[in-house]
Amino acid sequence: ADYNPTGCYRTEFEAPHEWGDSPHAVFLSIGAVTSGVYVYVNGHAAGYSQDSKLPAEFDITPYIYLGRPNVVAFEVLCWCDGAFLE
Repeated sequence: ADYNPTGCYRTEFEAPHEWGDSPHAVFLSIGAVTSGVYVYVNGHAAGYSQDSKLPAEFDITPYIYLGRPNVVAFEVLCWCDGAFLE
């Protein structure tokens, strides 16, 4: 029960100023993750999802900076309680 391999991924992107002129929300889409994933944007917890290879979306609008670099990080867990429901 103490063994749970975890993968971490981190990248940066820049959101253009024009996105602030839009009334639309900014979503981060993940095509598929096996088991559980925590999503962080600029150090803020943006969400958690657990499924087996199903897409997940997160509204990251309140966490992004316009016109400067943003950091997105994922923490992917090999095992979660949803891993045993397949």
